[in-house]
Amino acid sequence: MLSDPNIGKIIPKVGNRYEAALAIAKRARNIENKRVIEGDSCIRDAVDIASIEISENKVFVKKSGVYVIEPYFEAEEIEEIIEEVDEMTELEEAIDEKEKMKQLKKKIKEEKKLREENKEKKENDEIEELEEIVKE
Repeated sequence: MLSDPNIGKIIPKVGNRYEAALAIAKRARNIENKRVIEGDSCIRDAVDIASIEISENKVFVKKSGVYVIEPYFEAEEIEEIIEEVDEMTELEEAIDEKEKMKQLKKKIKEEKKLREENKEKKENDEIEELEEIVKE
């Protein structure tokens, strides 16, 4: 049972008890899934965290395809989020660049192998021609 924030603080934001329970449960599942993926060992109940986030307008809540709660962030929080997004973008670009380098190295290696095979084939052809000339 929620003690703080009380479900009464959440109901006006989403419409009724059922919608409040759905919103809290959905967010709590997301929190738990994130914990599993990241290996987080936080002992705080995901339902409590979800209800606090919803009551403080820190998450989106959608009802019938329309947002009934949109997050409110302080200017400092927005700057932190922008910095995190920028860092993530830089990391993604670095990963993409690294992947491109791997592909380029692979192509170079394949090209070297192909050239080596062609060189060997050409040498073998020349040797065969010389052998034929010697036989005549």
